[in-house]
Amino acid sequence: MELFEDLNSDAAMSDIYVISFQGDTYPGSDEDDPVALVNAAVDQPAQDEPDSKFTKRARITTTSGYEINKPAWLSINKDEIVYTDGVVISVTRAANNYFCSGYMVINSKGEKGFVYQGYIAID
Repeated sequence: MELFEDLNSDAAMSDIYVISFQGDTYPGSDEDDPVALVNAAVDQPAQDEPDSKFTKRARITTTSGYEINKPAWLSINKDEIVYTDGVVISVTRAANNYFCSGYMVINSKGEKGFVYQGYIAID
């Protein structure tokens, strides 16, 4: 799922922004200027339930695209919040065939993938 600050936005709000609904004004507080929540996965229904094993909240500590290591590795953004099961696993990095230790995580878009343990801080 992606959250757009208004109906005319071309880009979704970043995962690093925190929205407070406690003040008088916030995205969507004006009924004439609503926010939009969109299912980001094309041709896939939104998940009704998150993966029940991925309950540990974690924060990403760096930004990396990992395009060469997909599909197993997840592209990440610094300060992004993800959820993990907390189990350390080893995955081969396609770029150099090295084994790396880390976690399987799910981001706010519902994408699941591997993140190197040096790039994640579990709360």
